[in-house]
Amino acid sequence: MLAAAALALSAVISPASAATLDFTFSFLNSENGSGTATVTGILRGLEDNATSAATSLEVLSNDDGFGIGSYDIANAVLNEFTVNDGEIEFARFVAFGSFAEAPFVTDSTFEFNFSNFSSLIQGGLNQDLFEVSGGPSSVVTFTPVAAVPLPAGGVLLISGLVGLAALRRRPVNEA
Repeated sequence: MLAAAALALSAVISPASAATLDFTFSFLNSENGSGTATVTGILRGLEDNATSAATSLEVLSNDDGFGIGSYDIANAVLNEFTVNDGEIEFARFVAFGSFAEAPFVTDSTFEFNFSNFSSLIQGGLNQDLFEVSGGPSSVVTFTPVAAVPLPAGGVLLISGLVGLAALRRRPVNEA
């Protein structure tokens, strides 16, 4: 019984799926709004050493005050990211607010157009529902988010199971 519990626990602790990574991003929104605003956010669910779609994109701040919130990934026109060894090498993402419904951002359009292999590295956020611009000074910086280690819950669970097994096999002293 103890062996079966340990086997079940190991299946839960070490899933067979590929590691997913999250990244924060920031860029100067030089071609949109006031032209001087910094935009920051988080990109979630990218697969390492693969080309995949993001599972979530959220703008956390914009000095101009618009476009803050989550973007509708399901209705994004482009959603393609290549990550190698924990670094984004290629990104194409466009989400039009006009294609979204609340609770997603509906008043702005967001874009990444980024490649480590060319000089085209830009991001843009615009209140126009159908257009966004990125320029040479709209350089995007991606920073990996450190993985949060799981607490020692697995070790505690196994210790508890061993303790229960030991108590079960202990003879009862009758007085």
